[in-house]
Amino acid sequence: GGKALVAADMTRPPVQYSTSASFAPGQRVEHPSFGPGIVERVLGPGKVQIHFAEGSKVLAMGRSA
Repeated sequence: GGKALVAADMTRPPVQYSTSASFAPGQRVEHPSFGPGIVERVLGPGKVQIHFAEGSKVLAMGRSA
């Protein structure tokens, strides 16, 4: 639970989460297991923190296929 660190950018549609995609704070994502989320912050190369209903998770991003 809890609240996301950043406000969701409602001007853009949610994007499908994928480890090869890159994300920016405020971006809305749709995760296959965790559902809808909001990108809170980028934690450096290859890691992003996303806030979901069950809490924040650190996930991979920007991985080459």
